[in-house]
Amino acid sequence: MPDFHDKPLYYYRIDVLHFSPNLIGWLKAAAAAAGFAAAFIYYRGRPRCSLEWLIVPSILLNAAGALAYLLYASPVSAVFIDVADGFLATILGLVLMEIAVKSSPSGSEAFTLSLLLSVFNFADAVSDYFGALLYDSYTASFFFHLVWINAACTAATALIAPSLMRWIGSK
Repeated sequence: MPDFHDKPLYYYRIDVLHFSPNLIGWLKAAAAAAGFAAAFIYYRGRPRCSLEWLIVPSILLNAAGALAYLLYASPVSAVFIDVADGFLATILGLVLMEIAVKSSPSGSEAFTLSLLLSVFNFADAVSDYFGALLYDSYTASFFFHLVWINAACTAATALIAPSLMRWIGSK
């Protein structure tokens, strides 16, 4: 999932918190492990929930998870926040991918999924670039502004999700 924080978070970890590259690697591994757990839980629990029910809560939980980065101040808080972020981002990513596949015409599911992933990758690269640019331009204190921007933009998508789901359902 595209995030505001890949590059700015890396700089914040190095410049402000003085995390070692080894610790940063372990944090990324912990987030990835949480993503695996989320995928398993999604696989087991998804048949009990409709996509319409999952989309808005998963978006809002990701926005709340983004706000947790306001508390990112130590290795201990970093573990909890990165694990939660890895888990929540995976759930939202799976919901979005399932919606994309189910809304695509029969036989074009792989194309739709690759198009969605391409958009994610492009958005991730653009957000990395602009996030790093803002971080460099306005010092490390701007990191917390980026947290608010990310949370607000993520939460705003929850406003259009129900309409999008109705539009997809009508097709």
